[in-house]
Amino acid sequence: FVNYKLTFTMVKWLVLQLFPNHMNSSLKDVKSTTKEIAEHYDRGNDFFNAFMGPSMVYTSGVYRGLDQSLETAQKNKMSLICDKLMVKPGQRFLDIGCGWGTLVRHAAKYYGQSA
Repeated sequence: FVNYKLTFTMVKWLVLQLFPNHMNSSLKDVKSTTKEIAEHYDRGNDFFNAFMGPSMVYTSGVYRGLDQSLETAQKNKMSLICDKLMVKPGQRFLDIGCGWGTLVRHAAKYYGQSA
C-alpha cells in the first residue's frame, strides 16, 4: 500500500536535495561520479537480462490478469503508452538514448512507427 502522506523525513530529504551538502551527491567529484556510473552501466546486457527479461525494460508492467508473465506485462505497458500517445502509422519517434530503445522497437513493430 502506498501512503502519500507528507512526513518530516520526506521534507528533510527534499530540502537536502535542493542544496549541496554532505548528505547528497551534489558535492561528489567527477572521478567518484564516473566510477559510480561505470559500476552501474558497464555491467553488460547479461547482468540486466537476468532480472529485466528480454525486453530490457527497467520499469514495471501492466498486468491484465494473474496468469501473465513479466514480459507480457511489459508489452502491455508499452502498448498502453503508445495508445495514450495516440501514435499512428507513419509517425516518427526520436530516441535520445534513454535505454535500449524498447518502446521505439515496440511502436515500430505494432504501430507502424519509425525512429
